[in-house]
Amino acid sequence: MAIRVGLVGAGGSGRAHLECLAKNPEAQVVAVCDTDRRRAEEAAAPFGASAHINFRTLLEAQRLDAVFVCTPPFARGELEVAAARAGIHLFVDPPVALNPEKARTIQKEIEKSGVVASVGFLWRYLSGMEQALELLKGRKPALLRGTNLAPLPPTGWRRKTETCGGLPALLTGDLIDAARCMAGEMAAVGAVQFQGVTAARIPEFDLEDAVAAVVRFQSGVAGEFVTSIVSPRHEHALTLLADELELRLTDESLEVVEAGRRACVEHTGCALQKAQKAFLDGVRDGHARGVRATYADAVRCLEVLVGARSAAQTGRMVSL
Repeated sequence: MAIRVGLVGAGGSGRAHLECLAKNPEAQVVAVCDTDRRRAEEAAAPFGASAHINFRTLLEAQRLDAVFVCTPPFARGELEVAAARAGIHLFVDPPVALNPEKARTIQKEIEKSGVVASVGFLWRYLSGMEQALELLKGRKPALLRGTNLAPLPPTGWRRKTETCGGLPALLTGDLIDAARCMAGEMAAVGAVQFQGVTAARIPEFDLEDAVAAVVRFQSGVAGEFVTSIVSPRHEHALTLLADELELRLTDESLEVVEAGRRACVEHTGCALQKAQKAFLDGVRDGHARGVRATYADAVRCLEVLVGARSAAQTGRMVSL
């Protein structure tokens, strides 16, 4: 029997989810919701699904097994709680909220309900991540360095701190989560920021131009994460140094330097499809054993991101 799926938020991320869901014979998209009715209808049409502009009508009008939450972080909370209380399983795009307090409230409702909840930290599903974790067995990392040099965010909620949570929250979550996957939990974060170049030419923009954060892991490992939207080139990478080993993970490949030899292997399979399959398998089987990124992981990641912003504003390290 097909798993009946609803999706809320038919923007870029939501469309990507729908494209992948269309390739999964176990998924039946029956409802799409977006505050823009035309966008909801256009996204729903290929599936013969119903279109909604309010998530409450979606939950009331359809019998759903699972819902994909692709709304901006400022709009989180009511949908996840309502779905969890109705026994509907959740796949949630990060960041899961603007602040950890809201996220923890949602987390409690999810855990109380017992539904499967997966978060879209897709780097955990890269084939290169699996290979990296194998190479790290028996080795302790010494340094992790994440870099995200990205283009200017598109117009709308991504250009306002009050709606996206700031530059690190917008762009650095997957690197923080991947670093946690490789080196464990983080104990403290400090940061510096620069702001003003982009805002001077784009009035509605109030995010930072660049943020550099340093992290101390509980194991003592050192970390550095640099994020900027003023670079003329794009770079999205996580580099790890261990004893006689260097790993460089990107969206496309894993580069390994070991014993004087360098090898670069492209990822196999689609990380989004793998994440969706793990989630839908959990929905079907009633457990989350195959889910690699949980809601608790997302809350912990958000604590680091918000801590970095606080550290940049106060000039003090923030304990996590």
